Amino acid sequence: MTNSFVVRILILFFLFPVASAAQGWEEITPAGFTGVTQFRSFEYQNGGYELFMWFSQYEPRLGLRLDESGAWSTISVYDSVLCDSVNMEYSEYELLDLGKSSLNRNRTYSLYRRTGCLTGSVVELYVDTTGSVSRQRLLSSYPFDNPYALGSIAVSGVDSDLMFVRPPGDSLRLSTDGGETFVGRPYPVSGASSGGGGVFTSPFETNKVFVTVFDPLPSALVLYVSTDAGMIWSLAGGDLVHIDFHSTDPSLAYGPSPSDIDFNDAIAKTTNGGFSWTTVLRGDSLGDPGTVRFYSVEVHKDHPDTVYAGSNLKIYYTTDAGISWRIYNDTFPASPVIGIFQISPTDTLLVVAQGGIFKVYDSFVLGVNENRSPLPSNFALWQNYPNPFNPQTVIRYELPSSARVVLKVFDVLGNEVRTLVNAFEYPGIHQVMLDASNLATNVYFYRLTAGSFTDVKKLLVVK
Repeated sequence: MTNSFVVRILILFFLFPVASAAQGWEEITPAGFTGVTQFRSFEYQNGGYELFMWFSQYEPRLGLRLDESGAWSTISVYDSVLCDSVNMEYSEYELLDLGKSSLNRNRTYSLYRRTGCLTGSVVELYVDTTGSVSRQRLLSSYPFDNPYALGSIAVSGVDSDLMFVRPPGDSLRLSTDGGETFVGRPYPVSGASSGGGGVFTSPFETNKVFVTVFDPLPSALVLYVSTDAGMIWSLAGGDLVHIDFHSTDPSLAYGPSPSDIDFNDAIAKTTNGGFSWTTVLRGDSLGDPGTVRFYSVEVHKDHPDTVYAGSNLKIYYTTDAGISWRIYNDTFPASPVIGIFQISPTDTLLVVAQGGIFKVYDSFVLGVNENRSPLPSNFALWQNYPNPFNPQTVIRYELPSSARVVLKVFDVLGNEVRTLVNAFEYPGIHQVMLDASNLATNVYFYRLTAGSFTDVKKLLVVK
């Protein structure tokens, strides 16, 4: 009996390797698509979403749009217009950024860089009220000298008429009437440079805005925050290339943070609405060889303690709000994961990498050949093995669907002595180690709660 049980355990370890389990995925890259370095995602309060992706500033020829129906379409990313028929000169338009509000799907702001046929260069802001990405109506333009400079847009998710535009250079513009008029806002640091940094708005607070600027004093990118629409700025610390907020708590947010020290990036978290940030994941703490660079972060919309982080190597995730991290997927082609979008109310992810676009399912792909294995059909709690034990034993349980899982150990009087699991977890067979080194010889009980499922089993510590 014991030998057969050991054999079964060995088979399970082979079929369900804890360290290398990955999610099932399929590539959905459109035919002829060869890469992307810019990514924007928008989810709308009345339902649906859109993902936009396009080439870098150096070879802009094609842009793509994906909506909730799974349909692909091209967007206006690069265009040239004949403006001098005598000398056959063209004015070139290149898309720098897109802006949309979660309140209004049919209003799209497009920021283009226009070069050629004029002295210097001009950044032009357009609006399209049909939802398309186009140069339907010019709102404003900003001359600048650097033909390679970048710009960004952020539209409020609380007030669709409030938006910030960050043209190249040391400037920030605010509109409260949907882009019809703009006023300037003071820059956080005198003599700083925008350097192509981002501008981000809070989905909860109308007048809260974040900007990343290059501060010449520390010679580093620095994040600033304002709660009065950019009039007064506070140092937020660090630098973030992207911010994703908790779905219901305005004090919580995450973002990838570049490192200028050891070239290993980090994932940062705020618990006070963005006024200070702490590192919850470092690239060099993951055990991966070489340099880890983080490019994207996505907070699960329905289970916000789950956060995904995309890097140049793989995707990592946490189910306990950043306390512990694990590998989510490491089977994609080697290229940076620059965008992650979780499709609510499922656990399916849309992953945008430079090497392709993938749909990642919540079901596990198990085994050395990555063949899709059936998921458990029911919730189940296994008897721990070995039992009796000293000092360690393994407890396994089965999840047919994603659920909030709580696994606790109690003594014979019903007193809680240990919490082994308290996290949102994915379908599959899970295991946890119980170390009873500090427990006395006695009978104990362990209880699993997963969604509406509850089961209790007995274990025996013998010393």
